[in-house]
Amino acid sequence: MGFVYLILEINQYGDESHKIGISKNNPLKRVKNLQTGNSNKIELLKYYESINYKVIEKWLHSRYHNKKTMSQNEWFKLSDNEVISFIDTCNNFDNTIKLLIEQNHFYQKYR
Repeated sequence: MGFVYLILEINQYGDESHKIGISKNNPLKRVKNLQTGNSNKIELLKYYESINYKVIEKWLHSRYHNKKTMSQNEWFKLSDNEVISFIDTCNNFDNTIKLLIEQNHFYQKYR
């Protein structure tokens, strides 16, 4: 089991970026690590726990690829609706993965 999390960072100019990441531990610990040495405000907005957390993160990164920040890493410019629906989106992906595993045992080898 692990977590897919959504973190908000607000820079000194009020610009917002969202980090989509994973952690095997409590996501609050990840926020503390990111905050260390960072003058920007960082806040954990949402997190989703699943055995499929790594695949869900990959799908989210793919889904929001065109919304990546200039740094081209795990930071995105998400809309309010995308932030609000984060848990539902993770849950939908998770259910799709579970269905694929149930109906296609070949898929289980590659998740």
